[in-house]
Amino acid sequence: MLTPDTLSWLINLDLLLILIGAIGSRLLQDFSRHDLQTYCRKKGKPDLWTDVLERHDRCVLASETLLSLSFALFVACCVGIAVTETTSNSTMENLVKITTDDTGHRADGGEIGLAAIWLGILLISLIVWIPRAITGSFAAPVIFHSWLFWVGLAKIMTPLTVGVVGMRFLAVRLSGRNLSEDEEEEALEDEIRSIVTAGMHEGLLEEDAWEMIEGVMELDDVDVQEIMTPRSEIDAIDINTNWDDVLDYVVKSGRTRVPVFDGSLDKIVGVLYAKDLLSSLATSPKNGKRQLSSLVREAWFIPTTKIVDDLLREFQRNRNHIAIVVDEYNSVSGLVTIEDALEEIVGEIIDEHDNELPPEITDSVNGVAEASGRAHLDDINEKLGLEITESDEIDTIGGFVVHQLGYIPAVNEVLTEPSVRITVLQASKRRVERVRIERVSNGSE
Repeated sequence: MLTPDTLSWLINLDLLLILIGAIGSRLLQDFSRHDLQTYCRKKGKPDLWTDVLERHDRCVLASETLLSLSFALFVACCVGIAVTETTSNSTMENLVKITTDDTGHRADGGEIGLAAIWLGILLISLIVWIPRAITGSFAAPVIFHSWLFWVGLAKIMTPLTVGVVGMRFLAVRLSGRNLSEDEEEEALEDEIRSIVTAGMHEGLLEEDAWEMIEGVMELDDVDVQEIMTPRSEIDAIDINTNWDDVLDYVVKSGRTRVPVFDGSLDKIVGVLYAKDLLSSLATSPKNGKRQLSSLVREAWFIPTTKIVDDLLREFQRNRNHIAIVVDEYNSVSGLVTIEDALEEIVGEIIDEHDNELPPEITDSVNGVAEASGRAHLDDINEKLGLEITESDEIDTIGGFVVHQLGYIPAVNEVLTEPSVRITVLQASKRRVERVRIERVSNGSE
């Protein structure tokens, strides 16, 4: 049978292993990717950052396993101390016998209680306080200098952690789901959205930055058919149009690029650039006229299924700003510009030729008004006589709603604040587009 001294030594070893397991579990899950990448570059080892991203999950699993085993062994040692001397009047006294002196003094109830409190504080310190402090202040340097240790721990623990893979496989089979790269990518995007939303909710991220991050992540989920100008709204001109009518049409349309067709919109032969037209006017003889066909540039055709992410890259690569969208039968479905694609990231871009939009804030009728999600809080407060709290990070009513709720609300969802009730009238995947604002008394719900 193990002696109390041996059990005491084992307990000290267990406490050390508990600390190591707790640090690894916390450190390798909650570290800042950006801080570690910067630190690795500073130290001249950028490849280590990639290695951490690829293998940190296995190291976390190994650390959690070590923590569980060490805690179980710690409990076993405590029980061992409790049963070492069976003649003792109190099992709890034997549990804390390690803390008694050589005079044979036995701990009373108060001393046992203090020992239990001390043990609880010790475990909380080892499992919670110390790991959180290290992760919050020294995560990057600690991971950098101790990475080989965690990799080694993962290899040692492989026989004990391999069962997790089997359990995960079994869980997936039972749920009827198949793990795929698309699902992993979607899970990562959801995690990023949660972090970004939490950052804006806590005032660490501005509303515009949050919307742009959301827009960038959605680019590979949106095809051009969702953002294009439909066929019925395309401003185009026939190649056989006489010169004077061409000039008049371009001026009235206000377009800088106009598709040119031959008899039918399904037979687009090119694109007329307004700058080419102006250049021709400047260089041609007075009252001279030219054929429209001499100014037409080649048109770029894309399918309706093209993803906006790919479209933006091709716009950048071929220095084009306009594309004709065609369906599977090669019929023209619409037109898309680089502005349409950029609006998926930065939001609506309004120029002098766009149709007039609804007013940002409508006049209040019986205490009820409507406002664009981009309407500024100070304007709403001034026009409607409200006192909605503003901040440096949140300055629009749409951002305020998301900030208060902590997520993107659905249409008809209601946010109730002191003296005001806000109902979402329009909302996209990443922003509140329009709201109804109602003044309510403090006693109203």
